[in-house]
This record gives sequence, C-alpha cells and structure tokens, in this order.
Amino acid sequence: MATFIAKAAIRWADIDPNFHVLHSKYYDYCANARMDILSQYGITMQVVQEEHIGPRQQWLLLMEYGWILLNEN
Repeated sequence: MATFIAKAAIRWADIDPNFHVLHSKYYDYCANARMDILSQYGITMQVVQEEHIGPRQQWLLLMEYGWILLNEN
C-alpha cells in the first residue's frame, strides 16, 4: 500500500489563544488531504462535480481501492 503524506499550513486563524489547533480545523486538513489523494488518482474537483461525488463517496472510493487503512492494529 502506498503512503501518502500531506502537509497542512497552520494559519493564525486555526489556533486558539493558547496556540492549540482548533478541533474543527483538523476536519479541514483531512478534507484537503482527501482531495489531494483523489487528485493524484485522477479524481479531480471537476470530476467530483460532474459525477456528483460527495464526501461519503470519496471516502468509500479511498477505502475500496485500499488508499487508506482504517485500522492498523
């Protein structure tokens, strides 16, 4: 299985006064990484829009093709 690493730029608006990343931002980082992975396999934003592929279907595609591993144990 291929390994995919995505770097996320943490912006000033992503952190709280204690310099902790806000919980909701982790979802945003994962959503961006998901689209990066799909794009590498030819499933671009244009394809997503044309085929009406929503977030749930995107995850199902990733799982079906073994691009993500849900449980490593």
